[in-house]
Amino acid sequence: MNIGKLKAIFDREINYLSRFNFIMIAYLFFGKVGFHWWYLFAIPVFLAWVYIDLTYIMPREMDYLNKKNPGMVKLLKNTEK
Repeated sequence: MNIGKLKAIFDREINYLSRFNFIMIAYLFFGKVGFHWWYLFAIPVFLAWVYIDLTYIMPREMDYLNKKNPGMVKLLKNTEK
């Protein structure tokens, strides 16, 4: 097993734990403050942010990262032929 595979496994596990952490914080928040109907506005705001991120931010980020990687630049030049 190489370092890259271990890093990918750890990153996935940390991602799962972060979701659990969010649930625990939300439980504490709603237990302390209570639930109000206007908290539901967070859902469309979150969905709009995901749309903006996937449509505008992520493609530009991937282009920037790919241009910084010499191996990817070479691969892209070879596939354009």
